Amino acid sequence: MREITIGEIEEFKCYLIREEKSKATLEKYIRDINAFYSWSRGCNLSKEKMLEYKQFLIVTYATASVNSMLLSLNSFYVFGMV
Repeated sequence: MREITIGEIEEFKCYLIREEKSKATLEKYIRDINAFYSWSRGCNLSKEKMLEYKQFLIVTYATASVNSMLLSLNSFYVFGMV
């Protein structure tokens, strides 16, 4: 994997707007992706790095929050594959 970019996050935001996601959904997804971006900055992303981030979330947040954040990231990566 590679490092994500601000440009990709902006493209994803535009995609969410085109898909007519609610303002709250849009803000949450972008907030979650920006948090991941800040955490992973400067790292080449890999499956191991994603698992490390998941562990960070697990010790930091409640289970429902972790699942919600991972859903945001999954949506972002699916978008990038399309």
